[in-house]
This record gives sequence, structure tokens and C-alpha cells, in this order.
Amino acid sequence: MIADPRIDPVLLARAVRDGWAVELTDVVFIPSLDMRAASYETRGPAGRWFLKVRLGSGATSLDAAPLAVARGLVDRGIGNVVGPLATRRGALAERIDDERSCELYPFVDGRPANRAGMTAGQWRTFGRTLRAVHDSHLDPRIVERIPVERFDLPFEVSVRAALAAAEAGTSTTPSRRRLAEILNERRPRIEAMLARASDLARGLSVRRSERVLCHADIHLANILVNHDGAVHLVDWDGPIRAPRERDLLFVIGSRVAGTVGPADEDAFFEGYGRVDIDPQALIYYRYERVLGDIGESGRSVFEQSDLSELDRAREVDLAEDQFAPGNVLETAEEVVLPWDR
Repeated sequence: MIADPRIDPVLLARAVRDGWAVELTDVVFIPSLDMRAASYETRGPAGRWFLKVRLGSGATSLDAAPLAVARGLVDRGIGNVVGPLATRRGALAERIDDERSCELYPFVDGRPANRAGMTAGQWRTFGRTLRAVHDSHLDPRIVERIPVERFDLPFEVSVRAALAAAEAGTSTTPSRRRLAEILNERRPRIEAMLARASDLARGLSVRRSERVLCHADIHLANILVNHDGAVHLVDWDGPIRAPRERDLLFVIGSRVAGTVGPADEDAFFEGYGRVDIDPQALIYYRYERVLGDIGESGRSVFEQSDLSELDRAREVDLAEDQFAPGNVLETAEEVVLPWDR
């Protein structure tokens, strides 16, 4: 969230004390683009932590598979992954009340890679780390809880709901009216993207391709570069067992949250290693990324009643940016592999 939801810091400190036996003296809100959670930097006599507070539907489910995945990767010794700390009772989250829960993480004193930039050595580290994630073999009890890619167009329902809301013409706030205008104007292109994604999905669904553990959102803003140069992979909210192209989307020709250049790709694959890559899968995932973001913006703006107008306006900006020059759509159909340049 961009706007501070103004949760009572005493309530947050009590939850952290009950869950992790950690005393907090400062709780500072950190704006983020996660519309379903509020983020905080916290301090106490024993150090600093990152606190994430889940809000809304499903927020109080303390048995979330994504938390177990991130924790499992850390326990496997993949040191560049940031995972949640276990509570005193062995859980990975603590309930605050009937509508909110929280997670506690080690605090990474760094900046997102799209602002800090990465050296060739850091790109190689990122490549080695992501390959370790893809090659990891977590406890089957964790793995079986992770969704499996079926190329069943998971974004289509939310996109069509957004288009229907825009067409209805009943928007009552500036952000809702603006998003409706954008979607109505871009409707032919969005429909064409849905059709293209559907065609690609049909072909990919019948191919035999290895499913690996994917982060599924590992763009440059979800890589933190520490002040000492260490690289950390964060925000493990939606892992999935999918073809590795699901993550390589954010490397090969990527324009998501920043541009990845040829030299960056070369350094990444020096760490990751050369693998067979399906260009059709990359193209599909590029469309999935754009359409998924449009659907999420529609859900947040048209349906999420507890969201501030500031947060809704930011979601509209993100939706409009999808069609801007230099963004993902501009080169969605172009795939140039590093070893083919």
C-alpha cells in the first residue's frame, strides 16, 4: 500500500511480542505496491526487522504455502533468499485480529535493483541463486501445496471483470472513471492480447516441459542490493511449479520494473548456466504479465472497497503504463536469446 492504513503501532508491537518474543520500540510504515499488505520497518533493542501485515480476504490464514516455500529455501542454505522467521510456536505468521495477520523478516538494509543497479558480479549471483531455486527439492509436503502451471489463463476472469466494470459506466470516483476510460479505449487491444495468449496457451499445454519451483515475480524491484553488495531475493508471495521461462521472463529482454540489457543477460546466464528456452513460453508469459496486471488493477480499483483513493490512483497509473512506449508490450513478440545474438 502507498497510503498508510494507520494501524495502531501498539497493536503491531503486541503481535510481534506474542509471536516472536521480540520487543519493538519503533514501527515505521514503508509505502509499497502490494495492495493487500502494509509494510513496516521495525526496530527494537535486539535489532531491526521487516514486518508485513496482511489485510483482507485470506489474511488470517497462517498456513500459507508461499511462506513455507521461502522458509524452506532458506533452510536449504540458499542464502540470498529472504524468508519469514518462525514464531515461538513454529508458525510463520501471527494473527493480529479477525482480519489481519503479520509476518516478520530479517531487515535488509538495501535498495531495489531497479534503483541501485547491479554489477556483472551481482547479476551472476542472481543467476546462481535463481538456478538454485529452480533446482531445489523442497519437502514434498510443501511442494504439493504449490500451484502447478496448467496454462489455463488464470488472468482472464479478472481482466473480463475489469472490462465489464469499465463498460458499465457506473464508476463513481476519479480513479474509477479514469481506469474505465483507459480500458474502454484499449478494449480492442486487450481482446487481441487475450486471444493471442489463448492461442499460445493451447500449444504450450500439450508440450512436455519440466516444471520447476518459480518465484513468479522476480523482477528488479524484488531484488534488493545491500549496502555491502549482497543480493537478496524477496517477496515470495506467489510461487508456482512452472516451466523456468516463468522466471526467465524477468531476465530475457525484460522491461518489467526496469530494462535488462544484453550485458546483464550475459552475466546472469554465466551464473545460471545455459539451458533450453522455449520462445513461445516467454511470449506467453509476457502477455500473462501484462494481462494479469490489468486484471489486478481492475480488481483493486473497482472492487477493493477498503483501498484509499491514492492507492487506487497508483493502480490506474500502473494499468496505463502497460501501454506506454518502451514497456513490455512493445517487444512482447520479440525473443532474442543471449547465445543467439
